[in-house]
Formats: sequence, structure tokens, C-alpha cells
Amino acid sequence: MATTPGRLRLLSIAATVAIVVAWVVVLGAVSHRRAGVTAVATRSEPSVVLAQRIQTELTDADSSAANGFLAGGLEPGAQVQRYQQGLASAADDLAQAAAQSGSAGPVRTIAEQMAVYAGLVQAAKADNRQGLPVGAAYLRSASQVLHTQILPAAAALAQGSAHRLDSGAGAATALADVLAVLAVTVLALAALVATQVFLSRRTRRALNIGLALSTVAVVALGSLVLAGLASERSALVSADEHGYASAARLAQAEVLAFQARGDESQALIARGNGRVYDADFDAAVAALRSALASAAGSVTTVQGVQAVQAAGPALTAYVALDGAIRAADARGAHDEAVAIAVGAAPGGSNPVFDTLRGALSSGVTSEQAAFAAEAASARHRLGPLPVVATVAAALAAILALAGVQPRIDEYR
Repeated sequence: MATTPGRLRLLSIAATVAIVVAWVVVLGAVSHRRAGVTAVATRSEPSVVLAQRIQTELTDADSSAANGFLAGGLEPGAQVQRYQQGLASAADDLAQAAAQSGSAGPVRTIAEQMAVYAGLVQAAKADNRQGLPVGAAYLRSASQVLHTQILPAAAALAQGSAHRLDSGAGAATALADVLAVLAVTVLALAALVATQVFLSRRTRRALNIGLALSTVAVVALGSLVLAGLASERSALVSADEHGYASAARLAQAEVLAFQARGDESQALIARGNGRVYDADFDAAVAALRSALASAAGSVTTVQGVQAVQAAGPALTAYVALDGAIRAADARGAHDEAVAIAVGAAPGGSNPVFDTLRGALSSGVTSEQAAFAAEAASARHRLGPLPVVATVAAALAAILALAGVQPRIDEYR
């Protein structure tokens, strides 16, 4: 250490160690980001989608059961099929959610109460076929179980998955990774600059080619990695703010649409005592309009934009038909009101509602696909960074040693 060669050896070792530390920290930052993106794209977001789909399928089944109940006697085959398909699909998705979410409480509640719900609906149908008024009470009880037990549990399941998604997104966009990469890059540059300054003063040489090129390699290492992290973050933020957010709003709008349809049918089943259901219908429609307005500002795909544009007029037409149903029921023309509510002819309530439902479902699918594409893009942008970092770090270390060693050899 008392000699110039000893100090040069120490400085070259310090510079090499700083470069290696920079390489290790860069690999750790990239690995951390990749784990966050993977968690978001392959676990958290699919769990949110499953929970939202369970809500949609169950509210669809409930509205189909109520609409079929209105027909009296033997329910229309289309409504029976939608009810059965809704329950079956919800059961399948619940099984997947149980494996993915890790939220045992909500899953257990949904599974247990779905059996209760299905039993009440079956009792309501059996009584309705026999013309027994008690069937309406069973159907109301089933709907109450759905809205007070099952849907809140499904919402809790979705909320838990959303929290995990936010946590994964936070890990995948963490500022700490950027600061760590920046800090070790500066550290490596400081070690290289200190070595060059010492060497320049002792040897009276203004430039050491090896150390200069090593410095360029370190600058390239830090710049490329920081640019890659910024690009990955941009893609994931875009996926979260647009694809995921708009899909969630449209999925919520779909649930609200089925809820409104069920309220409409329940109001008619109540035969003059359905004011509470009318009020619920109005509240659901107001919330649905708000969700559509929010989604309109965040949809990114052409199909998503078209879905929102188609949903607006379909909702207006459906609400207008509900007004006609209420007017007919209010003047005592109950059979006319029921005919409008269960009508399958073009322009009838069910076809118009199917148009609304189809638009919302199409929008959800397209925005979820957009999220998946953006998340995959974010993950792919991290792909080459470990190789780039390894090559740049190895090159920087070799050049630094190659630049200093000839100067050390001169003292021999």
C-alpha cells in the first residue's frame, strides 16, 4: 500500500468489485420486477377476473330465474338454460378461485350458500308450476340469499385478489429498484473515475483507454437497465390504468345490468307491492350509467370502445321498456306488463337486454385481453436485461483490469 503499484492494484480491485456489485444488484432488481409482473399477469389478475365472473354468472342466473318465473307454469327453455348454465359456470369458476385466490372464507361462503340458493329456486319453480303463490316467497328468499350472502362474499373474494394485484403491481414498478441500480452505477463510476484520476496524476497520462472504455461500458449498463425498467413500468401502468380498470368497470356494469333485470322481474312478481324493487332498479341503472361513463374514459381497444358505444343506446332502450312495463302494471294490465318483460320478439325486453349484455361482455373480454397483452409486453421488456447486464459488466471489469495492469507492469 505504500507503493504506487500496490495502490493501483487496490484501486483496480475496488473498481472491479464495484462493477460486480452493480451487476449483482441489477440482476436482483430485474428479478424482483419480473416476479412482480409474473404475479400480476398469471395469478392476481386472473383471480380478480374469476371473482368478477362469478358475480356476473350468479346475477345472470338469478335474473334468468326470476324472468322465467314470470312466464308461469313451465318456464321458457332459454331462461332455464341460462339459469342452469350460470350456476354451472359459477361452480366451475369457484373451484378455480379456490385453487388460485387463497381466500378460504369467501369461497366457503359462496359454495355453501349456492346450494341453499339453488334449493330455494327449485322449490319456487315447483310451486309455480302448480300455481301456488308460495313460490314467489321462495324466489324472494333465494334472491335475498344471493344478495346478502353470496354476492358480498364474491365481492370480498374480488377485493382480496385486487389487493394482491396492487401488491404485485407495486413490486413490479417499485422505485427502490431504480434507485438501487442508479446507486450502484454511480458507485462503479466513482471507483473507475478515482482510479483514472490517480493513474493520471502518477503517470502524467491524460487518458487510459481501458479505464475509459470500462467507464463507457458501466454507463451503458446503467442506462440500458434503467431504460428497460422504465419501459416495463410504463407498459404495466398502462395495463393497470386502462385494460384492468376498464375491464373491472365493465364487469361491474354487467353485474348491475343483471341486478336491474332481476329487480324488474321481482317487481312484477310482487304484483303491486314491488316499489322497493323499482327503487333498486333505478339505483342499479344509475350506477350502471356511472360505470359506463367511467369505462368510456379508459377503454383502449377498438372493440371496447364499440362495446361502450353500443351499451349506451341499449341501456336507454331497456330503461324505456321498463317504463312501459311499470305503466302497464300501474293501470292494472299486469298480463301486458309480464308479456313485455318476457317477450322474445325483436324489440322486446329480453332481446334488448341481450344486446346490452352482449355489448358489456364483449367489452370486458377485449379489455382483459388488452391487459394480458400489456402485461406480457412488460415481462418481455425485462427479458434481455440480465444478458445485457452480464455482458456489459464483464466487459467493464476486463477493460478496467486491462487498462491498469500495463501501468503496474511498468514498475517492474
